[in-house]
Amino acid sequence: KGGIPDDVPEYAVAASELEEGKIWICKLATLAGLTESNGEARRLIKNSGIKLDGKTVQDQNLQVDVSEAKVLQKGKDKFVKVMVAN
Repeated sequence: KGGIPDDVPEYAVAASELEEGKIWICKLATLAGLTESNGEARRLIKNSGIKLDGKTVQDQNLQVDVSEAKVLQKGKDKFVKVMVAN
């Protein structure tokens, strides 16, 4: 409780979704299944509802480098580990 669970589902980001090795945080949240749309992701970020590696995301325009696995979190109980597909 309060930490990142051990059995986090994983999402592999297709290389075609990346621009210069990075992906927009809202698109990432939607592709990973945490949000229904980029708009929902934006609203969640505005309300401090999205975390990346345990840190609250403040910037709706954040470009995430997924060359190393990262844990994306929605609210208190939804987690997805994201990384680039091989």
